[in-house]
Amino acid sequence: MKRILLVGCALLFAVTLYADAPALSTEKQTKNPTAARPWPHELSDIKPDGRVTWGKLENGLRYAIMPTKSAPTRGSLRMFLQVGSAMEADDQQGMAHFVEHMAFNGTKHFPAGETLEYFQRLGMSFGAHTNASTQIDHTVYQLELPRSNEELTSDGLKLFRDFLDGILLDAKEIDKERGVILSEQLARNTPVYRNTVGIIHSALVGTKCADRLPIGKTETIRKMTRERFVEFYESWYTPGRTVIVAVGDFDVAKVEALIRKHFADAKPRHGETGDPDLGKPTLNAGLTARFNRVPDASRTTVTLSHIVPAPKKVEDLARQRVDLIDLLIERIMDQRLERLTHTAGAPISAASMSEERLYNLVERHDLSAECLPEKWKQAVALLDQELRRALQHGFTQRELTDAKAYLGGILEIIGSRESTRQPTDLADEIVQCLERRSVFVNPNDYMDFMKDIIASITTGDCDQQLRATWHSDNLEVSVAGNVDLGETAREQLLTVFRESGQMTVMAPVDEEAKEFPYTDFGPAGKLVERNTHDDLELVQAAFANHVRVNVRPTKFENNVIRVIVRFGGGNLELPADKPGLNIFANSCFIAGGLKDIPLDALNRQIGGRNVGVTFNVGDDAFQLRGACTKNDLDVQLQLLTAYLTAPAFRAETAEQFMQQMDAGYAQRAHTLEGVYRYDAAAFLRSDDVRYVLPHRDQVARLTTADVQSWLAEPLAKGYLEVTLVGDVDPETALTAVSKTLGALPARADRKPRFAEARTLTFPTSPKTKDFHYESDTPRAVSSVCWPTPGDKDLALRRRLYVLGLVLDERLRVKIREEIGATYTPEVTYLAPTTFPDYGFLAAQLLVEPSRAEELCKIATHVAAELATGSIRDDEFKRVIQPVIDNVEPQQRENNYWLSSLADSQERPRALEEIRTMKTAYASMKKADVEDVAHRYLTAERAITLTVLPAARKARSMAVAN
Repeated sequence: MKRILLVGCALLFAVTLYADAPALSTEKQTKNPTAARPWPHELSDIKPDGRVTWGKLENGLRYAIMPTKSAPTRGSLRMFLQVGSAMEADDQQGMAHFVEHMAFNGTKHFPAGETLEYFQRLGMSFGAHTNASTQIDHTVYQLELPRSNEELTSDGLKLFRDFLDGILLDAKEIDKERGVILSEQLARNTPVYRNTVGIIHSALVGTKCADRLPIGKTETIRKMTRERFVEFYESWYTPGRTVIVAVGDFDVAKVEALIRKHFADAKPRHGETGDPDLGKPTLNAGLTARFNRVPDASRTTVTLSHIVPAPKKVEDLARQRVDLIDLLIERIMDQRLERLTHTAGAPISAASMSEERLYNLVERHDLSAECLPEKWKQAVALLDQELRRALQHGFTQRELTDAKAYLGGILEIIGSRESTRQPTDLADEIVQCLERRSVFVNPNDYMDFMKDIIASITTGDCDQQLRATWHSDNLEVSVAGNVDLGETAREQLLTVFRESGQMTVMAPVDEEAKEFPYTDFGPAGKLVERNTHDDLELVQAAFANHVRVNVRPTKFENNVIRVIVRFGGGNLELPADKPGLNIFANSCFIAGGLKDIPLDALNRQIGGRNVGVTFNVGDDAFQLRGACTKNDLDVQLQLLTAYLTAPAFRAETAEQFMQQMDAGYAQRAHTLEGVYRYDAAAFLRSDDVRYVLPHRDQVARLTTADVQSWLAEPLAKGYLEVTLVGDVDPETALTAVSKTLGALPARADRKPRFAEARTLTFPTSPKTKDFHYESDTPRAVSSVCWPTPGDKDLALRRRLYVLGLVLDERLRVKIREEIGATYTPEVTYLAPTTFPDYGFLAAQLLVEPSRAEELCKIATHVAAELATGSIRDDEFKRVIQPVIDNVEPQQRENNYWLSSLADSQERPRALEEIRTMKTAYASMKKADVEDVAHRYLTAERAITLTVLPAARKARSMAVAN
């Protein structure tokens, strides 16, 4: 469901109408490589967004400037280059990505080691505000400006100009950066990534893209010379391949003048070169099979694929109709597959239909499912039969009606939110349109027309398009993941698929539409308390049944209201004799549906409404969440209240839960991430039962009756606080709550203290702890942790947070920049409000296993230097300024207010935290942070953890013996 929503939003935010020219030509070179590349809309009859100024310089460089007031005084800059790994020669594999790294390691105006530091002083942090990425066919540089004034905008454009033709490519800096690149290669070497590589190879065999993944190859990364870097850089980084994107609170004329100032004299050093020949994909004919064993994957994925050469898409609104029909088909198929996952004995845990266009070379249509390794045969048969059911019998009118309502809801949300979308999102979408050669369109220009298109689509249109898409026998059936099919894998796959094809499939039944029955919860509740906090624009209230309400109206997301209901004590109430019950509840509570409606029927009943619901067991409360439009607020609250009063706890959800758990146990056994997530996290909490992954036998004994018994009291009587944030009037919100949550029987008027349960302890021994996982993948984590006080002292908590940022910056400089030993040094600070005496700082490094112990010692030493020394003035400024400058943008996000206010009547200090955030950080002194460093970062307080592959453990034992 989520995937379709994202696809739908992408389609409608920026209408995907492909220009005639492919992203990378398959001809030997473009006809006139020195001519300025056209904008997609110049090749189309589709009108682009009129708020954007589309410009070109005489040297071929293009720019797009979009003014918006949605984030006052802020701006987003992007530099898009049609340069990627497809441009590399055989001995340059990985160079496009390597050059992107070198852009931050010395340029004409920004010496090595100073680029990030310069922008940090201006309030921009590494990663969040200064970043870059490289793909097969393009590279993007990103700057998020805390102030969109002329000076800072000019500085950002000056840096971009340096990226274009001022990167120094110093040989010593290249050698230093090799280790960082190899560490990034290590970080990406996950089961998901390796499976993705297999998919790309399969779909793009015969093209250069199949063997040009941006991360490159280890042997070329180690050997590439400066001369080859210069050759690549000067050949491909040219004005004609460059687009500058500026979105934010800008004066268009001033930004345009700055672009001309910084880029008008840029020239290609060796002329503008045509696009490389990517080759022609070699597609399989007939039925084929592919098996990709990924032993350390957490699950198995089964896929039916139809891959065809990518036709040039016609640039007219007829293509829009084709794309909308595709979305409706995918929505219907996803709904069918989701219902199957919730049936007793279902062999799959998730499934979906999708379509992807790969580099304008092939179009790949997939029907995929996830399953346990031993269920792969049943999963193949299920996908085959559901696809044939649709092809033979088509879709029902009810299915199409529900899918149209769903897509219409997306249109409504997109249209209403257009004026409040943030610069960073808009800049990214313009870049995405450049990547796809699509027209960037204002959704409001097309909203009514697209609704008319949707209304005109029939079941016959969907049936015909599905059959046209899957028209031939050129089908690939594939299995990838943690299953071992041996040397006869291909034969087994083909046999299972052919046997399934002998099964007759019945037509689907068009079920009768029913109304949502949970709308009346009794007489409206009486409001007995109301307080207004004018400085926070916050209304707090309470009903006679002790339900407490927080309402914070905002204009950050037009026509969107976010809701959270917190009730009971969450993990504070977990029975000690039922380990894993919290995990089970997270899985089965929503999946069980409501007493009168199974989940699949519930989805159909509310399918045309912009509402939703999720559930989780939090540290100190059970939580129900939802988001809706203004018109659907009553339905959203009815849905949340129904789950409080009539959850079903259906027994069949237990089987689905165990499939998820088996995937989790596989992840724990075979991946670094799994061990760190489960075992290391539990160790840092002294193996508290609430945070330990229990043995499988213990979990398998749990029943939905156990969950029902545990949640009975919190659901019926537990202290409850509901918070609504967004485009909502407080009076409207309180009226809606009065008819739902406010109408329930009386609940607890205050939350129990749970004093004993609020104790969580940091381990005191051993001081060194090793964890292992079964894999041949050479990846490890080195982690150093220091215990800290919890959340009792707000000033201390804020100082520890800033200390973590200082330590993070020192580790970046030492371990990434100086040593080149890791791509991702990261320091996290945890101080949950639930446990007032518990917290810790943790430095985490993803490393090559042979260096795990060494880097733990280096991280401990770097922290000890902070504990015994001082923080440099410039260092403190570079860390604190981004924190100060990010407060206001953070407080312009609905999710910030939702999380900050969710327990604000239970915990009144939450309002103080909001009110004092900016002044607290702005007034913080370097000495304040040095003081907590001296107290908490000493070497004797540190505990070191390593997560290593078991093969590494075996080798170490052999050497010791």
